[in-house]
Amino acid sequence: MIPVYSGHDETIACIQSVIGAVNATRHEIIVVDDCGPDPKLRAALRDFERTGGITLIINPTNLGFPAAANAGMARHPDRDVILLNADTLVPRGWIDRLRSAAYRSANTGSV
Repeated sequence: MIPVYSGHDETIACIQSVIGAVNATRHEIIVVDDCGPDPKLRAALRDFERTGGITLIINPTNLGFPAAANAGMARHPDRDVILLNADTLVPRGWIDRLRSAAYRSANTGSV
């Protein structure tokens, strides 16, 4: 899940890296547009949604990072969540490795 406010180039690079990173683990990419000021970024997010690359949630007003993250996590409260900053670049297999680390112990709360 990626909360987004601004940073067009960084955000696009982040989403492209997440979409392009091959993982065996099934996943959904949820992006929360936190009513950012950049119409170019908003249009790019809608394009990603139209092509099926992401699930887009649009906040009608800016709620801030914690509330935007909560909006994304509320979408599927029964699932594990990976929370990414919008300037993150991920490598191949990153979800699989995080999942492996998370399930090594029943006592793991975060990875």
